[in-house]
Amino acid sequence: MIMDSDDTESKMHLIQNQVPKEYALLLSLLERRHLAAFKSLVRRNLYENPASIDLNYRLPYPILMNFLDKAASDNLPEFVDFLLEMGADPNIVNSERNRAPIHFATEAGNVAALGALLQHRNISLNIKAGGLTALHFAVKANSEECARLLLEAGASPNVTNSQGLTALHFAAEKNKRNMVQLIVDKSQILELDTYRDRKKETTRMIIQRKYPDIALPETLDRLDYERLLRYYLTANDEVNFLKALEKMEDIVVNNKIELLKIAIEHNLRDAAKELLHNNIPDTENLYELGKIAIEQAYPDILHELLTINAKLANRLLLPASQELGISTRPGTANTNNRLKCLKMILNQDGVDVRQEDDKGNSPLHYAARAECQEALELLLQKGSYIGHMNNFNIPPLVHITSDALKNHLDDCLTSCNEGTEEYEIIMNYKNLAPQSFREVGDNENEEYTRPFGSSNGYTKSRSETETLLYIASQKNLRHLLKHPLLASFLYLKYLNIRHILYLNFFLYVIFFINLNLYIWLISSAPVQTEVSSTNINATVLNGHESSDILRNWKNQLVVSILLFVSLMYMLIRELLQFASSPLNYISSLMNWFEIVLIALTFALLCGASSEVGAVAILLSTWELIILMAQHPRMSIDIEMFKTVTINFTKFLFLYIFLILAFAFSFFVLFKENESFPNPFASLFKTIVMITGEFDASNLPFVIYPILSRFIFIGFIFLIVIILLNLLNGLAVNDTAEILAESELVCLISRAQLVAYVERVVVGSSFLPRTQSCCCINYLLLRRVVKSPLHFLARKILLFPSYLPYARLSIKPLKSFEMTLHGQEKRRNRCSALKMDPLIAQRAKDILTERNKQSSEDKILAQLNALRKTFEGLEANVRKIQHTLTGNTVDDSEKS
Repeated sequence: MIMDSDDTESKMHLIQNQVPKEYALLLSLLERRHLAAFKSLVRRNLYENPASIDLNYRLPYPILMNFLDKAASDNLPEFVDFLLEMGADPNIVNSERNRAPIHFATEAGNVAALGALLQHRNISLNIKAGGLTALHFAVKANSEECARLLLEAGASPNVTNSQGLTALHFAAEKNKRNMVQLIVDKSQILELDTYRDRKKETTRMIIQRKYPDIALPETLDRLDYERLLRYYLTANDEVNFLKALEKMEDIVVNNKIELLKIAIEHNLRDAAKELLHNNIPDTENLYELGKIAIEQAYPDILHELLTINAKLANRLLLPASQELGISTRPGTANTNNRLKCLKMILNQDGVDVRQEDDKGNSPLHYAARAECQEALELLLQKGSYIGHMNNFNIPPLVHITSDALKNHLDDCLTSCNEGTEEYEIIMNYKNLAPQSFREVGDNENEEYTRPFGSSNGYTKSRSETETLLYIASQKNLRHLLKHPLLASFLYLKYLNIRHILYLNFFLYVIFFINLNLYIWLISSAPVQTEVSSTNINATVLNGHESSDILRNWKNQLVVSILLFVSLMYMLIRELLQFASSPLNYISSLMNWFEIVLIALTFALLCGASSEVGAVAILLSTWELIILMAQHPRMSIDIEMFKTVTINFTKFLFLYIFLILAFAFSFFVLFKENESFPNPFASLFKTIVMITGEFDASNLPFVIYPILSRFIFIGFIFLIVIILLNLLNGLAVNDTAEILAESELVCLISRAQLVAYVERVVVGSSFLPRTQSCCCINYLLLRRVVKSPLHFLARKILLFPSYLPYARLSIKPLKSFEMTLHGQEKRRNRCSALKMDPLIAQRAKDILTERNKQSSEDKILAQLNALRKTFEGLEANVRKIQHTLTGNTVDDSEKS
């Protein structure tokens, strides 16, 4: 049906002021057949969040259709295809026109539009409008081509109209022989003996009477009824399926499961519900049906399954999370269906959000990868671990934006008793607890739930700081370490290990003093021997068999013993670290320095020369500085020193060839001078000259008076002036950057320190995290080998003994006292400790700002409610005006 231009313009003018401009523009484009512009406008509006249009919106008078109705009625198959692709519902019956899109197309004989509609898998082929199916409309319009398309698509000829007549009966009654023959030939199943007309004739009777030459099938038996049930489901004919189901006393179980799968795939909720409640399937079949409902994004069907067995939710969580990344059509009716399925599962009791699949991915991995913020927030609220590494060492944090993570960290801060002296800030660390952690129940006496593992019993590492270490390593996330939740967590971790650090520092200081005292004594010994050697026979000095080792031990016996004992401590410490975490130990440069220091100390005790002592002094002092930097107040200074050193080295590496060139040039020009006898001495002298010690008066410029002076001036200008000033500027810039981010630098340093201590205590193996290596099962090895320091794990790990409920309260008005939830009736391990005031104040500021925003949101919500009320009143007024306008038009047409 194509309207002329005057009719189109008049109707467009009537509805232009009645609908939002987007709908008016879409109608105009559809009327003018501008498909490309129509597609662009629909996509732009649908992909907004939230969508600004509804494709199922019914246009007002004089159109009284939605866009799919209009496209089907006007025979626009391209528009039909696109609207269905975008999520328009083909099964909505227009109450004003008493038609669905399939009826509009069939009634008008629009074969192309009907063909496009029939391509949609969920279209209901037997949907009734005004008591008639589309096949009735095809018979009524005598459109054999439309009837053929409907029958080939699976439309049923056995559905009756309001008078109890099937389409075949109706065709025979109206003497449409070709239509009767077509229906008989194209129908899969025919019910010819069930329904009777006013003359008490069945369909078989009337056809045999009028057309005896047409061959008809025999009466249906039980097998045909089972096939009929499957046929109705395939045709999305839920009404006739339920009617046919009542005629069967029972269904074979295998067939019932097959019918259930078809019903779920076609989103036939009532049919699925009836099949489920007739004979409840076993758990495995219910699980398979649940997966189908999730894959097809049908939350209503999933609800029926969970109503029967709520325990299915735990097994269905991972499939539901995996489906989040698979797109559905962007129509408003189904955009959030996958999310609805996930919400429904998470609302069930006993769902474990920390489960993982065979690749080590948790539900949070899939939600983050799908960039579904709402699902992400739901899983985090349920306690998902943000730092869980899958088998490829990828955490969910890779796909979580810093803003999303910050918003959730803010939500982990709550408060109670506002306005009183008992005001508390509550910090919830459940998302920082390792994957193996399970929160204890409400019962105080309930035991801590042991971590689950894979089928072989392996449980992954319980490291609690790897998450913070990963955050510190990412430039887009590291600033979040200053968030009160993460900063307080690091603070608690440092409090737990500080005694170990202090003890280690104290014992090392003893070793440092003994070592340097011993080196001083052995370095001074030759001088004293030389003074007294005039009274000693030369044959005694040269002839005695006593070695230097025995002489040193006799002269410095006490210091030697103390140094030996200290050395044993150092050796045992390094061996314990290596045995606990070999890979981490080997990868640490400082551990190699310590090994060299131990070797040098042992060499000194064995009588090594003073050169060994000089190197040992430098290494021991550097180790002392590193240990001092473990204190929070000292970490910034050592970080500045390390950063400047690294940057200097990188910078000088680019210019080392220029320095070598000048050194070799000086050797060639001044080789007669005693300072440049060979290239190596020349390089040493050049490096000294860079510091400003030129000693120009002693350089032999007379040999090459012009060239030597020119090269020397070039050295001063390029190296001494330009390069050294660049280095100074680089040092100043690095220092300024570190001081500007001093707090963040301190937190990163603390995270690295705590993570290293944790690795040593928890322990790790030589082997990588794989299933097997050289025929040795890694998982079995991990069960046998334990860290020698494992006994310290309970003292330095926060979960579960220290924070059984993963929550901590701070009382800002009581000197920032800390209360551990779940430890109230036990000895509070931090009763004498206070939270860092800066961290507590920041947490309080976040809560204050959030409360302020909540108040503003309430005001905005009230204003929006008022706006919607006024819009509703305005819409009612417009509706009345349109009704009056329509009546006026009808009166004028009649006149």
